[in-house]
Amino acid sequence: MHQFQSTNSNLYGENRKAEIKNHNLPILNYLYHGDETTEIHCVMTKTSGFADVWCPVRKRQVQEFRLDFDHIRQKHDVYRKAVGISVDKTEAPSSIFRGYKLDEPRYKDKLIEMMCCWPICTEYHGYKSTSSQYGDVVLKDYPKEAWPWHLKSKKNFNAVCKRFGLELDYKWFIDSLNNVDSPCIPTEYRRLLRRRNFDALFVVEGLELAA
Repeated sequence: MHQFQSTNSNLYGENRKAEIKNHNLPILNYLYHGDETTEIHCVMTKTSGFADVWCPVRKRQVQEFRLDFDHIRQKHDVYRKAVGISVDKTEAPSSIFRGYKLDEPRYKDKLIEMMCCWPICTEYHGYKSTSSQYGDVVLKDYPKEAWPWHLKSKKNFNAVCKRFGLELDYKWFIDSLNNVDSPCIPTEYRRLLRRRNFDALFVVEGLELAA
């Protein structure tokens, strides 16, 4: 399977980014495709996330990553008539991917944000962005076979939640992804975590967090 290489082995920051991305790859393979050993690919076109391309400067083949982690929900901006607003975005997914180890308990909100995304090739991402200029985009606008693995069934979703210690309700999550007016999911999760300090059991719209 492909691995990320540091863009500059002499720089700690670049080495660290490559290390974290390689740590997160199996997690996202499982999340989006149901198997850590299935190489990450576009859920729409099924094309590989990696491509070997000729670099005219280095005079050799180099590996490039050609997927975007795209927030599924896009709210139409009726005023600017521009690309839709990512409802569940609190941070760029690419920053999350290279900046946080997603299986660490303190970063559950980052993992949840990646659960609001799917991996799509840059070309298809452009098509989706163009579509969002004309109206809202939600999960149910796409055929279920294109949905990432963790969203395809309650069984898959619950398996992810059990593995990573997430207290989320499948119906609530899917309903949220199908309604652009529902609150930002990662923000709502953090809000409920704060409320947990005051309530022994807090329940909102199917999302439960036990103290």
